[in-house]
Amino acid sequence: MKRSAYSLFSLVVFITLLSGCSSQPGTEHAVAPKDTEKVEETNQPVQPSPAIEEEKAQVQLFMTDEMALEVVETQAELSYSSETKYETLFQALSIPQGDHAVTLWEDWSLIDSSLVDGVLTLNLDGPEEAVGSSIERLMLLTLLKTMFQFSEVEQVQLFINGEKKQTLSGHMDIHDPFKKQDLADL
Repeated sequence: MKRSAYSLFSLVVFITLLSGCSSQPGTEHAVAPKDTEKVEETNQPVQPSPAIEEEKAQVQLFMTDEMALEVVETQAELSYSSETKYETLFQALSIPQGDHAVTLWEDWSLIDSSLVDGVLTLNLDGPEEAVGSSIERLMLLTLLKTMFQFSEVEQVQLFINGEKKQTLSGHMDIHDPFKKQDLADL
């Protein structure tokens, strides 16, 4: 009895393995169309999608000193396309750039961005913990100085999770778009 159960078990395992070998991923068999189905053939060559051109640029990243008392400027070489320019810039801004340049954006992410008629819209996601007014001010200064270095950016509008908010963390007004000249007032 034990022997027949063992033989039956071995046979089931063997059949299972054998059936698994016949259908490997990526080896799908084409099914011929039925006589009633029409097959359209086109003699047009397949057009490759246009390659996205990336450019390398030396950019300025504005961060804070170790004590978070003042804004410091660092340099970074970034590669980006016209579609990813501001996402790449924000990502670089959220990564510490050495011992003397501290980022305040490390816990934040950029959901999306768009530039329309000189207005750069940044949709951000970040922690809900409040920070002090001086940290919030430095966060805005570092972000705005980094984005305003490009001549095409005339204003920056901030959204938090797709919504226009009054403040980033309870202190500085972010409801209206920032203009370059607003940097002097921050």
